[in-house]
Amino acid sequence: MNTPHIDEFELKQYLAGEMPAAKVLADTLAQLRWAARIPQPSRTLAERHPARRVVKLPAVSAGCAGVPGAYAHIACERLLEHSDIRFYHDFADVAAALVKGEVALGVLPVENSSAGQVGEVLELVSSHDLYIAQTVDIKAEHCLCIHPDSDPGSLRRAISHPQALAQCKGYLAKKGFQPEPFSNTAAAAKQVARAPGDAACLCSERGAALYGLRVLERGVQDFDDNYTRFLCVSREHYLLPGADTISITLSLPNEPGELHRMLTRFAACHLDLSRLLSMPIASRDFSVLFHLDFRGSILDKAVARMLGAMYDEFSNFKFLGNYSRI
Repeated sequence: MNTPHIDEFELKQYLAGEMPAAKVLADTLAQLRWAARIPQPSRTLAERHPARRVVKLPAVSAGCAGVPGAYAHIACERLLEHSDIRFYHDFADVAAALVKGEVALGVLPVENSSAGQVGEVLELVSSHDLYIAQTVDIKAEHCLCIHPDSDPGSLRRAISHPQALAQCKGYLAKKGFQPEPFSNTAAAAKQVARAPGDAACLCSERGAALYGLRVLERGVQDFDDNYTRFLCVSREHYLLPGADTISITLSLPNEPGELHRMLTRFAACHLDLSRLLSMPIASRDFSVLFHLDFRGSILDKAVARMLGAMYDEFSNFKFLGNYSRI
């Protein structure tokens, strides 16, 4: 079925006063009517993704990247009370542990309010067929810390996770410290604690206390409202009360109007699209995946039908979960 749309030539004609506004309005309304006629999906969303409805996430084994004292550790404790928390070297190891069944839940950072997205995590969630069950925002209050026997006047380097270094970029430049990436903020604290030297680290106050470091300065991030959002992910599709955000990924043909026509689906269903990101597909030159977050519930029949139909229409379509933030 050909879908009506306003092409670039028509728009230029309208802007030049050569096309009546009624024509543009009629085309727009036709496009919305087309988007509203959601076809019956070949399989329902519930058939593709049966949900386990629970009041709260179970106290089971959970994995996060880093070592005790990391911000991910703090997020784990906020999200998952009384769980058995296990630590892994990096985000990919956490995802692999979930797939292997070593842990039932994983906690991964997805974005920071000042440094932006952790793109690797969204790709891991999608490629490993994980579901987002819940999210939490943790305030990242970075401290500049040193070994108790180090001379503050001899400091030359600051080590930490790349995201923490980015969040404190202005402060480090002002102090003249050379930033050096490390696997994790708490792992950096553990490294600095081994022996005195010319390196400081950026970590949480909890991490500094845990590894016996001296805190030189607190709150060294460039922006005070510095929050990191963590995802709780699982191989099982959990649906908790109040779940009001849905995440999906998909790809589109590289043709004029395709992105606009896809987005009209959300307008026609009166859904609030809160995020639209593009991520490169590594195996294809210049091809991208789109990641979308929108407000909604899969318990809403119209939303569930729209998602089911999108499976049939769009390439690489994936439903990543229906969740809420604590």
